[in-house]
Amino acid sequence: MERKKALIVDDEEVLTSILALLLSEDSWEVEIAQDSYDAIDKLLAEEFDLFITDLQMPELFGHRIWECVKNQKPDIKTKAIICSGRPGEDGICNYKDYGFDGRLAKPYRVDELFELVHSIFTSELIEQGV
Repeated sequence: MERKKALIVDDEEVLTSILALLLSEDSWEVEIAQDSYDAIDKLLAEEFDLFITDLQMPELFGHRIWECVKNQKPDIKTKAIICSGRPGEDGICNYKDYGFDGRLAKPYRVDELFELVHSIFTSELIEQGV
């Protein structure tokens, strides 16, 4: 079975490293974007199954990253999750309006992460009739 590929961007390096390790241990191939603009470049240049972004970052907020990518690549198949330590903020409350498939409030538990990731891909299989 081919490994799924994920891209992570977050300005908290420790959290990013832990998330990458957890996904890698769950058989994901993981890339880490250095910043918001690197995430946009990678998403436009490569195919990813999953994109996980923090909401608030210095250069560009996570929902703006995804909005920019979707405007330039409207048929993108990548599933996207937005995370925030401030779950009441615009961009996470109305995550679906920005085209995200899920959201996580920081700090989140490992089981919450995997439940969300697996549910996103399970519902995709159901929708495709698999």
